[in-house]
Amino acid sequence: MMARKDATQQKENGREKETAGSVSSSSPSEALVGEVSGEGGASVSIRAVQPSGTRNIGGLELNVNLVPERLRIGPWSVFAHLFVIGVGIFLVLLSPSAVATGGELKAPSPGEFLSMNPPGLFYLVGTFWCWFVLAYMFCFVGWGPMMSYTMWSWSLLTLRYTFATTGASGILWLAWTEWLAEALRFVALANACITFFLWWLILVPFIYYTQDAEGRRAFVKLNLSFFLMNIHVLNFPLALLDFLYNARTLILFDLWVALLVAWVYLTFYLYVLDKIGVHLYVILTPRTPLCALNYTLVLLIYVGIFAALNGITGSWSGTQAG
Repeated sequence: MMARKDATQQKENGREKETAGSVSSSSPSEALVGEVSGEGGASVSIRAVQPSGTRNIGGLELNVNLVPERLRIGPWSVFAHLFVIGVGIFLVLLSPSAVATGGELKAPSPGEFLSMNPPGLFYLVGTFWCWFVLAYMFCFVGWGPMMSYTMWSWSLLTLRYTFATTGASGILWLAWTEWLAEALRFVALANACITFFLWWLILVPFIYYTQDAEGRRAFVKLNLSFFLMNIHVLNFPLALLDFLYNARTLILFDLWVALLVAWVYLTFYLYVLDKIGVHLYVILTPRTPLCALNYTLVLLIYVGIFAALNGITGSWSGTQAG
């Protein structure tokens, strides 16, 4: 009788373990919040249930369910590795020609778009605001957003404004930063363009229409927050005004820097973020044979923006000359 009871108990325990092991990853998970000591030295763990399929990394909320499992888990396509290696070799081979064209970079005198001499109120305010938004993020949001392409773009814009201000300040030992500002001129605007239009034209509609009514209200509220309004709305006009303030014709070095930054972020995304399960952009997944095509399209967007801006500055210069 006791043996039968023990066998029955073992079966029930086995079923409980099997059931616990088969729980889907999309089920709510518990996160340890803290422990409270009670009487007699006993401690009680306090746990908070996180929403289904979500992760919070350094203040960055990730909804795992937005990316299909087949694009999150499984072997990579060999084309992902070949693309990263191939583009890396291409950038190295292109570097002598690109760096040669960038040796004499210098900011042109301000055009008629804004009648202020650098650093002027425009760059001083822009520099302060960019750093303020970064400080706000670290204090009230967390470090997690720095893993995103969006915050890489905002950081480049911050450095562009900072170096443009210090380089033109008249302080001799800071004059070299003017070259750095010019080196970041195109990539700061190109990244802001991609962030702005990709977010509002593709990601926002996709995320909004995959949510229920409550999720949609929360998503709209999130987009109207102070932080997101800056990095997804204000980023583009800030970068565009900076470019038009003292526009110049772009050169090979500008494009090379932008492609290099894009390649570095792609490498970081694939070999760091993907490895730790941070899947921010489904288009960058390495688990489809089309990944190399997706990556190529991203680089071609940079080339297209480069050509468009040179067309604008060329026609603007012609108008001013006329």
